[in-house]
Amino acid sequence: MGQQLDPKLLIGVCLVVAVVLVVGLGLLAAVAGFASQKKSGCAGDTSASVAPVALNGLVGLPVKAASSDSPDSDSAGSGGSVATVDSIEGIKIPYKNTKLGLEEHLTETKPKHYVGPDSKPLTFAGAGAYAPHTTDQEHWYFNEYWPTGGAGWEKIPHKKLLITSKETGKSVVVSAEEAGPAASVTARDGIGAGAPPEVFAALGLKDKGAAYDKSPKSDKNRITVAFVKDQKGATLGPADGSGGSDSGGDGCAPQNDEDGGEAVSADFIKKIIFRDRRRIKPTALVLHYTAGAPDVNTTISALKSNSACGSGGCSVQMTIDGDGKIYQLMNPLTSQGAHAACINDKAIGIEIGGTGESQLLGNEKQFQAVVAASVTILKKYDIQFEEDAAGKKGLLSHTEVGEKSCSASRKYSKPDPGQRYMEKVRSAVKEQMGSQ
Repeated sequence: MGQQLDPKLLIGVCLVVAVVLVVGLGLLAAVAGFASQKKSGCAGDTSASVAPVALNGLVGLPVKAASSDSPDSDSAGSGGSVATVDSIEGIKIPYKNTKLGLEEHLTETKPKHYVGPDSKPLTFAGAGAYAPHTTDQEHWYFNEYWPTGGAGWEKIPHKKLLITSKETGKSVVVSAEEAGPAASVTARDGIGAGAPPEVFAALGLKDKGAAYDKSPKSDKNRITVAFVKDQKGATLGPADGSGGSDSGGDGCAPQNDEDGGEAVSADFIKKIIFRDRRRIKPTALVLHYTAGAPDVNTTISALKSNSACGSGGCSVQMTIDGDGKIYQLMNPLTSQGAHAACINDKAIGIEIGGTGESQLLGNEKQFQAVVAASVTILKKYDIQFEEDAAGKKGLLSHTEVGEKSCSASRKYSKPDPGQRYMEKVRSAVKEQMGSQ
């Protein structure tokens, strides 16, 4: 007869085995999770809660990607995919997978036609089915063979859609401004949609005639089409982070600027509002203050409605709100803005949210963000620190630009952003740059 095991000893052995199994499974799960993140995650992804990150010696704010359903998000510029739906307000898309044909520009555009290096050929069709159009709507217009009668057809004009090239992976947010092409064209070539040259350029489709190949099933200039979910918040143009011109096509936020440099900073929240295809080689960084409520949406509205820069309003590369959040409004940062006459072709601008110099001086959190952003920009683009407004170089105030950069001195109604504030910023920036 064999020796009987002590029950206490047996229980102890079972407990040890159980602990080993739990620890082992936990380690396996952690390794699998890390491998999955390395394989499918975006570099620099901060969509989960993370600790504050260091930015040029300062503590920066962790950034959580704005939701596409958030009223503060810009679905074409927040670094994530543009949310889409197959139908909206009862409207369905005639062709969700079709070939894109080249269209002419539209008349009845207010205030003026868009003309740029991507506009060729600059020929005009009629007014379009849904005239009048804004300049942006004409610039990024799109047509399909929308129903011309029946319930709901009147809801089609100016609806925003996301189109994505199957060849390049790039996406553009476009506006429904015309109907067509003819059914005979669709039957012969498989072309069920059309857009002007600017859209072709943004999609990276260089062979504009490739769709007209009498091969309705070919993939030349083939696109997928869907309605943009956030009709009010989405910005027309290349869809950043959704396979558009600012993304590698993997749905991740860009890790490189279009000018070939490294991504500016993980602490810059992308909310791409303003677009200009002209590029500058910046020699100056110009600081402004908004003279308004220190929130990003108020700043954007004020810029868009500011007639001092012309009928299209003003634009700037960056803004910093009262909470110290740094918003990038143009991509890349070397896009030319309209914020400082006489120097726009050489300067990156930062609008600092606030009603006046005293408010700016009293907001330490915002001040630290201004310093961090300034140091990053100066170093990235090799802009000298020393003020040389006459030579259009250095870290400058808008006031200094008006007084020294223009052929005729300009006096602004407000100190912009103020002498004491500039002295404080310059002192902190100099210290930060000297310590790196």
